[in-house]
Amino acid sequence: MKWSNIRQPIAEIIALYPAVFALIVLIVGVLMGIYIGFTHIVCISIFILVFVCILLIIKAKRFQLNELFSTCVLLIIYVLGIFRGYYSVETPKFIPSNCTQIDLRVNDIKDGNNSMRIAGTVLSAYDSIGVKLEYDIVQDVLITIQGIDYSLVPGVIIRIPNKFSLVDNLRNPDEFDYKTYLNRQGIFFQAYINSKNYEIVSISPTISNRINNLKMSLNKLILTSKLSSDSKYFLSAILLGDKHNLNVETRNLFSNIGISHVLALSGLHVGIISLLVYFLLFPLDYIIDRRIRVFLSIALLIMYAILTGLSVSVVRATLLSSVCAIGFCLRRKISPINLLAFVAFVMIVINPQWIYDIGFQLSFLAVLFILIFAHKINPINRKKVILYNIMSLISVTISASMGTFMLSAYYFHVIPVMFLIPNLILIPILPILLFIGILAVITNFHPIVYVYDLLYDILIKLFSCINNLDFSFIDNVEILPHDIVMYMTTTSIIAIILYNTRLWKKLLPTIVFILVLWVGISFTASPSVNGILIMNHYRETPIIIYDKKIAHLLLPADSIGAEFINEFKQYHKSYLSRRHIKELRQSESPLIIDSFGAKYFDYNTKHFILIDGKLTKDTLEISERVRCDYLLITKNYYASMNRVLSKYKPDTIIISGNIYSLRRKKLISQIESFGLPYYDIKEEGAFMLENN
Repeated sequence: MKWSNIRQPIAEIIALYPAVFALIVLIVGVLMGIYIGFTHIVCISIFILVFVCILLIIKAKRFQLNELFSTCVLLIIYVLGIFRGYYSVETPKFIPSNCTQIDLRVNDIKDGNNSMRIAGTVLSAYDSIGVKLEYDIVQDVLITIQGIDYSLVPGVIIRIPNKFSLVDNLRNPDEFDYKTYLNRQGIFFQAYINSKNYEIVSISPTISNRINNLKMSLNKLILTSKLSSDSKYFLSAILLGDKHNLNVETRNLFSNIGISHVLALSGLHVGIISLLVYFLLFPLDYIIDRRIRVFLSIALLIMYAILTGLSVSVVRATLLSSVCAIGFCLRRKISPINLLAFVAFVMIVINPQWIYDIGFQLSFLAVLFILIFAHKINPINRKKVILYNIMSLISVTISASMGTFMLSAYYFHVIPVMFLIPNLILIPILPILLFIGILAVITNFHPIVYVYDLLYDILIKLFSCINNLDFSFIDNVEILPHDIVMYMTTTSIIAIILYNTRLWKKLLPTIVFILVLWVGISFTASPSVNGILIMNHYRETPIIIYDKKIAHLLLPADSIGAEFINEFKQYHKSYLSRRHIKELRQSESPLIIDSFGAKYFDYNTKHFILIDGKLTKDTLEISERVRCDYLLITKNYYASMNRVLSKYKPDTIIISGNIYSLRRKKLISQIESFGLPYYDIKEEGAFMLENN
């Protein structure tokens, strides 16, 4: 095959979508920079690319300057990606070992269950006598303070004891990688502080602190309004992106029926806000140039994006809207796909770590699929305006779901089957909800408040009815990386056929082959297993016994409430889906208490004993110690190991992950003195036994 026959179609595609190819080259460079860095491999790859490009140019029949220019631009973008990827990887900056106190500027605050989660910046460090140390490294940290203190606002500088430790995962199987998530944001240290162990030193707000204060003030205005609790929390989520007050049931409801995107600020919200702002500024058309109205709308939209925290989806939507508006003013036609790729390019250059952001991936996939499929699957003629607009809403919803459902199922393990109806109900009414909600908060006028609360209650009841249908969603779905690759490949081929119907006969065998291969791989997936898992947890010692797709959850201490089970399902969906567990129940068989006051249960041939409190005093002499395979020590046992080992003879001792550090060290020292093997859940992660 002649080179000219290959070069021509490639050149045409690059000429049609230059921003897409530039984005692909940038992403490759960023990933090389993150995972490999400035090594010989990177240098060799650049050399090979340059060599191949020179060969391609030499093989051409005539020298073309535009090909050389394009090659040089792509090489520059590749090197730029390597630099940005390499320098986006931050490393921990350790606090001096002789530091006892730290000055910290509060940047952001999230109220929790009788606690405050604070993101802050370390400014200075002090030794035990109050002398300031030579510590010029400013870094972000995360602290949790017990209790609620309303005097703490962004910009306040507090002095806290140095109780920082490196951020770490609990090391439970298939858990969310919280350590990497924070590290990518430049946070490597966290601390837990008592409410009495800090003092306010001064107030020195930065610009971002003032913006956060404004956001908190607006949020407080919503939360102190006359709206009902649930409806005000919903308004705070859809207007300011503050979701932490929403209960687990509401979040699960929206996720199960495919409208969780409404709770996260996205292009939908930015579109509504931009249209609202543009409409409110319409009097400017009669006073000054119409373009001033457009640029003012862009400025206000950027201010809204900054106010809501510059989330990835909001930044994407704001950039897209701004570029489209500028193109409209300049009367320039812009290719939508090139524009989307350009926005992604700019965002990755600004922050390469956004590549890993779930919101970034879902947001761009949704818009890309809308641009590719929405108008192709809308069969209605544009002349039938009303019907066309209704069908457009349906086609856009279907297209966005096509783009995101596989990746969403991979991350959240839920496939919403009934996604279309809730979206068709909520999307048209969302602007009305926002408008009435804002009026209700500003005026606190009872009829307006009543209307908003009524609308919210009707929607929740309607969505609950849909959610309660047996076929409304598929839960605990296991999606693997190869499923995503197969799906994206298939949809890409379908898109090619839609735009060039003459190719369907040639490409149909490829689709069939991919589907057959996909089904074959799926049948060879890991089978269901049965086992026992003792998890690492901050407060409790959860034990899961699972068999035949049903798991039983038990705790050594108090009875398990429905709230704990729902929370457990939410945070460990990945673990449940990977093991094909379809149902999680409270254990029907409570732990049995022996004559010494310890609890025990059996799994297969293994005998487990749980020490979760004081053991009873002996009235009779023990002739022989009770043998067990595993002996689990929890945080509620405070006596020495001598007392336990005088009654029990374990093969292995398991130390619960919720035992405090000093107590754990003492227990380990005592166990080692007896020469017994032990398993420390805090250090080694969850304890697990599994059988196929």
